[in-house]
Amino acid sequence: MPEPRFRPCRQNQPMLLPPDISDLIPANAMARLVDAVVGRMDRRPLESLYPGGGAPARDPAMMLKVVPFCYASGIYSSRKIAAATRENVNLMWLTGMEPLDHNTVNRFRTERVRPVFEDVFAEVIAVPAEAGHVTLETYFLDGTKVEADANRFSFTWRKGTLKYRDRLREKVGAHLAEIDRICEGEEAPAPADPAELDAEAVREAAARIDERIARKGIGRRPRDEEGRALREASREAARDWVPRMERYERGLADMGERNSLSKTDRDATFMRMKDDPMGNGQLKAASTGFSQNDF
Repeated sequence: MPEPRFRPCRQNQPMLLPPDISDLIPANAMARLVDAVVGRMDRRPLESLYPGGGAPARDPAMMLKVVPFCYASGIYSSRKIAAATRENVNLMWLTGMEPLDHNTVNRFRTERVRPVFEDVFAEVIAVPAEAGHVTLETYFLDGTKVEADANRFSFTWRKGTLKYRDRLREKVGAHLAEIDRICEGEEAPAPADPAELDAEAVREAAARIDERIARKGIGRRPRDEEGRALREASREAARDWVPRMERYERGLADMGERNSLSKTDRDATFMRMKDDPMGNGQLKAASTGFSQNDF
């Protein structure tokens, strides 16, 4: 039986001439696209932010190549970006084999690019447009879920809010209907249809009940059925009906077209997020961020 054969691995083989690192970058690599786009940009907006004098600064064009390339590769931390310039062959080529430190990356992102971000972004889009790679005719909208800084147990659901609001309407309607029965001949304090009851209608009904109590001076005698019903309705309206109806209406107004919201972050909606490491589905308060582009 023939013995297995392997190609030799000459890991420590000395070379007469060092290799050209650009030979390691494929022709269709994203690093070459970033290099071509940034290379055709007007450098003056970036260079104008450098005061001059002192020790030479890092080339802003090179920095502008590194940061978008890392973002497109899913690398966002300044320390990870700095580490990648020592380990990633694409970044070694973009930096000219001069690794960066995380402070340099942070300063460039915060102090250099931010004041001219819109100009730089417009320039990045203009270069491929002028080259005919994009037409700026098609509109794309992309969204992502960003977890909110909100209590995960602070949810309020539209379905539950509507259910409890309708129950409250029925309860209030039943009390007011009983008052109409007892106080026969008096004007009804609220609409007969419970579906028409809202916070304002309940508030007006409570005001009419209080006015009737004050006008007649009823409810002081133990067996005064009308007085007891009116005073109980007045207490319930002030203590429970109006506050709860206002809370339900406020929650529905804050939800808008959404199906839920967080009590601690009214702009957050409860969404299904990525599963945790154990494979459990996670329902958390989050916001949806959108980016839009024309291509």
